[in-house]
Amino acid sequence: MKLNNKLNKANKYKLDQEKLRDKALSEGVNLVAPETIFLSKDTKFGINVTVEPYVVIGTKVNIGSNSIINSFSHIENTLMENNVVVGPYARLRPGTILKTGAKIGNFVEIKKSKIGKNSKVNHLSYIGDTSVGQNSNIGAGTITCNYDGANKNKTIISENVFIGSNSSLVAPLKIGKNTVVGAGSVITRNVKNNSLAITRPPQIEVKKSIIGKKSKVNHLSYIGDSELGNDVNIGAGTITCNYDGVNKYKTNISDNVFIGSNTSLVAPVKIDKNSTIGAGSVITRNVKKNSLALTRSKQQEIENYKRKK
Repeated sequence: MKLNNKLNKANKYKLDQEKLRDKALSEGVNLVAPETIFLSKDTKFGINVTVEPYVVIGTKVNIGSNSIINSFSHIENTLMENNVVVGPYARLRPGTILKTGAKIGNFVEIKKSKIGKNSKVNHLSYIGDTSVGQNSNIGAGTITCNYDGANKNKTIISENVFIGSNSSLVAPLKIGKNTVVGAGSVITRNVKNNSLAITRPPQIEVKKSIIGKKSKVNHLSYIGDSELGNDVNIGAGTITCNYDGVNKYKTNISDNVFIGSNTSLVAPVKIDKNSTIGAGSVITRNVKKNSLALTRSKQQEIENYKRKK
């Protein structure tokens, strides 16, 4: 009986999807390999929209005219204006707004955020609880560190801002207009208009993992040669730096540990139970239980900075 119910539901879903695809095609939507594309009853399309293979569109999605959804993207509860490009391998979560001409590239996740007109988030980034102004460029590997283990905090990136690659923006935070953030920076304070903000700690030159019960590694992370205890939360962009060019080393993360977003754990290292690692930290020494560990280099800001064009 249960098998029949599941089979009937699957057949009905298949027929419903075929009807939705036929309707979209008849309205002029370019579905490439339509049998691989999944739509919702309330999906709305503008004129001259292209959807490539293996795209999943959930509920409450509105796609503007002349937009392109590239392969292997997942979209839900999102408003896209005209001339938007998404993917491949992009995830747009509920509350996403993409203004005209915005571009979301490969392996980018957007959650509850607005991306301004002609702004770009091209590669390997997490943008959550954020407002990005127009004509801004978010570099590869940028993480908005919006969650402190208890609350979600907001990031505001104004117009004509350039965020260098692999930057950590520790919310709550505001980046003023016409500003540049240097690559690899951990920004923890508001940045004024027309400024260059950069952090630089001293340079030190010196996949066999177990993920514990109820532990989470949710976004854009690499966990190699590691063991995670129970109830561990690994923030977006965390990297276990397990290879020194010759040998692989192990990382041990004990129970009930919170690792802030865009953190580097330089193995061999042990993070003891009930500890918290601040977002954007580079951890090179063992952390004792019930501790807060974080690294913070001085944030430098040059006002009236003019970016080369």
